Order: sequence, then structure tokens, then C-alpha cells
Amino acid sequence: MVVRDTQPPTLTCPPDLTVTVDPGACVATGVALGSPIASDNCRRGDDEERCAAQFPVGTNRVTWTVTDANGNSATCPQRVVVRDTQAQP
Repeated sequence: MVVRDTQPPTLTCPPDLTVTVDPGACVATGVALGSPIASDNCRRGDDEERCAAQFPVGTNRVTWTVTDANGNSATCPQRVVVRDTQAQP
């Protein structure tokens, strides 16, 4: 008999964020995204964050992925909403 792990890990993303643009810029940088919570029925592998180093004005999507030691994976989205609140000259 061969036993295989076919169950993907569970993954809960950090909450969505709303931030403002950096002073004098049209993007937000240095956004603290938080960390996802992952668990698995067998050994866990690595968490992976796929996102830009800077976020433009508007709604941006961050995709978090976790893959267990047997190659099963799960993803979840996190939104980063960037608002431009700077006074216009």
C-alpha cells in the first residue's frame, strides 16, 4: 500500500490594508503586509509572498502561497488599497 499526502495546507491571509502614498510620490513603499497563518496535516514547506516593492494608487492584489513538503499548495489574496491624500498644487 502506498500512502500519499494529497491534502493541501490551509492558509489564512493577513487582513486587507489601506495606506497612503509616500510624501511627494504617487506610490506607497515599505508597506507592512503582515504574515499569513498556514498549517498542514503533514510537514509544512515554505510560505511565499508575491508582491511588488511599491504599490501604485488604487487597489493592488498580493497573492500568498504556501507549499507543503509533498508539493501540495494553497493560495490566498490580500488587497492593498493605496490612496493619494496629498494636496494638489
